[in-house]
Amino acid sequence: MGFACFPDPAEFARRARPLLDADPVRHNVALGILSSLRDHPGRYASFALWAVEDAAGPAAAALHTPPFSAVLVKPRDDAGLIALAEGMHGAGVELPGVGGARPEVDLFAGIWAGLAGTQAVPHMSLRIHALDRVEPVPEAAGAMRFATAADRELLLRWMIAFADEARLADDREQVQKMIDARLAADPPGLVLWERGGEPVSAAGATRSSLEAARVGPVYTPPRHRGKGYATSLVAELTGRLLAAGHRRCMLVTDLANPTSNGIYRRIGYLPVCDSADYRFELTALS
Repeated sequence: MGFACFPDPAEFARRARPLLDADPVRHNVALGILSSLRDHPGRYASFALWAVEDAAGPAAAALHTPPFSAVLVKPRDDAGLIALAEGMHGAGVELPGVGGARPEVDLFAGIWAGLAGTQAVPHMSLRIHALDRVEPVPEAAGAMRFATAADRELLLRWMIAFADEARLADDREQVQKMIDARLAADPPGLVLWERGGEPVSAAGATRSSLEAARVGPVYTPPRHRGKGYATSLVAELTGRLLAAGHRRCMLVTDLANPTSNGIYRRIGYLPVCDSADYRFELTALS
């Protein structure tokens, strides 16, 4: 198998397309990253795109936009995944972590730890959900509206708080770029639930493909929780995405947060697969 690093996101997308299109829901994060690299080239300070191929086509692929973990694409088989890890290590790649669906992310994390002499430490256990029809839910007081530039500072505070609670990389510059890119979209990729003129909850959407739009992040400040605002907001946003032509909507939840998992289940989101995020740490000297 041949290993390659692609400087052109469009070429990588073309070559990895058979893998990505095999499961758009599973690969929605990877598709969203590729969409950002294409439409907002200044969004990430750097990126790396890797794949291994043979005569039958792509066998495995991964993406990396520091400081975040690399994102793994489901490989054609285990041999492709092994070749990918070996190719990346041979090229001198250094990874802070890796995320992706199970079981492939578990296998890659173990292989990489062995090659790099690090320890693969489980950071988050996640679940990917999807739906194609919104179930009716009680509507909270208030209404959804699209966010505007006037909401930027509020969104910045809330998204940084979300990243902290969700144990994500909280690079302020990256959060700002995400907010600016989504506010510039048409329609905006950030919405608010507002009650009595006061924003009480926020949610985002990534429309990387008609096959599956991604909902997230979703954040409600602590003092506004338990009142159904996030449930109503996600239900309304999901319904609008489906009405706009997306065949399905998907989102990712932290299995350690039973509240959010329960909220999305009531709306109609059903589990598709589990995923995980690993951090690579140097092993202690004996």
